[in-house]
Amino acid sequence: MSAFGKENQIKFVKVAEKIKGKIPLEGDDENLIATVMFQHPEFDPIWELGELSAAPHEINGDVVNPFVHTALHLSMEKQIGNNDPEEVIEVIQQMLKEGNDRHEVIHKIGGIYAAIYFNTFRKGQLFEDISYIELVRNLIQK
Repeated sequence: MSAFGKENQIKFVKVAEKIKGKIPLEGDDENLIATVMFQHPEFDPIWELGELSAAPHEINGDVVNPFVHTALHLSMEKQIGNNDPEEVIEVIQQMLKEGNDRHEVIHKIGGIYAAIYFNTFRKGQLFEDISYIELVRNLIQK
């Protein structure tokens, strides 16, 4: 299942409804989604739009797709939790040791992940792990 698929969009909306209604979350996946959502409270009103949460919205002066943004965060958190790819996790750890804000590190690396993911997806190709790792490593080799 793709992080950016319809199934996740539906799951995100349901998790947001549970959070708002103070309904207990079920399983690690829902809890991880909720953790990511708590990092972006500015998206809270957007989740109430259901399917429209997957469209770009102006939030705090920026145009953002809350669904894609949250799915990227979720993808990054899953990589960290699975320690895979290991090389990317090493870069994250190094950037954190250098005093970088964790959320900003996730954004930087998530941006690289997104660029490769959507580029290869549009071409009908598989995700390029080697390119991803190389570009992420460049973040600390400057």
